[in-house]
Amino acid sequence: MTKIAFLGTGIMGAGMARNLIDAGLDVTVWNRTQAKA
Repeated sequence: MTKIAFLGTGIMGAGMARNLIDAGLDVTVWNRTQAKA
């Protein structure tokens, strides 16, 4: 399985990560502010 990581989600990255998670992919998200991840 392909592993995907987002480092610093921001407004655009959070939506992209959510779409990939909803599609069933293995996504790891890191953001320096936990509330924004």
